[in-house]
Amino acid sequence: MVEIASSNSYENLMRFTTTKFLFGFSGCRPDISMLHTQRTFFQQLVTLQGIEPNLDENCTSSISDPKQCIFPQYLLKHITPPLFILNSAYDVYQFHHILVPPSADPHGHWNRCKLNPKACSPDQISLLHGS
Repeated sequence: MVEIASSNSYENLMRFTTTKFLFGFSGCRPDISMLHTQRTFFQQLVTLQGIEPNLDENCTSSISDPKQCIFPQYLLKHITPPLFILNSAYDVYQFHHILVPPSADPHGHWNRCKLNPKACSPDQISLLHGS
C-alpha cells in the first residue's frame, strides 16, 4: 500500500516506462464471519503510527473517514500514474489471516479447507468467492 500511496510522486521518475507499477494487495473484505477484522486492524495501525497526515490529501478530503484512504478501493481513484494491479485471491496469508482468521472460526470448521483448498466444501468455496 505504501507504494500505491506514493505512486503519484514516482510518476516523473518512471515516465519512460509503459507499465508503471505492479502491486499485490488484499482487499478489505469481510472474513467468513462477515466482520471487517483487517479493516479495523489497519485503521488502528494508522492511528497508532500517526500516518493519517501522510495519506493522499485528495482522498482524505473526499470521504468521511480519512483512515479508509489506506485501502485501495478509496485510494486508487486519486492515483494518476497508470497502474497494473495484481491481486492474488488465495495466497496463504490472506486465506489464513484475512478471509478465515482464527477469531472467525473458533470451532475449526475451516481447518481442513485451510490446510488443503481442494478439501473445501462447495459452500466454503462460494463464501471465499464472495458469493
